[in-house]
Amino acid sequence: MNGRQLWTSIRDVLNRQLRLFEEEEETDELDNEDVVREAHQEWVGARNFFDNVTDPALVDYAIYAMQAAEKRYMYLLKRARDRDGDA
Repeated sequence: MNGRQLWTSIRDVLNRQLRLFEEEEETDELDNEDVVREAHQEWVGARNFFDNVTDPALVDYAIYAMQAAEKRYMYLLKRARDRDGDA
């Protein structure tokens, strides 16, 4: 993977994360537990990818994807806990 492909992949991950956040903000009908569970699975998958990546060109991408998934999971978990505390 060359530098341009790497940046394209990173941009795609960023755009995907942004769309997910926007969808979550707009949709209160989603069950919080399901959204948090899916985000956790995404984080676990990203960690597994990082643990198994062998191509040096993908290491930065794997780190970024893992960190983005972790931030999303932590955000959703906090939001769910805050919402449950308000109920």
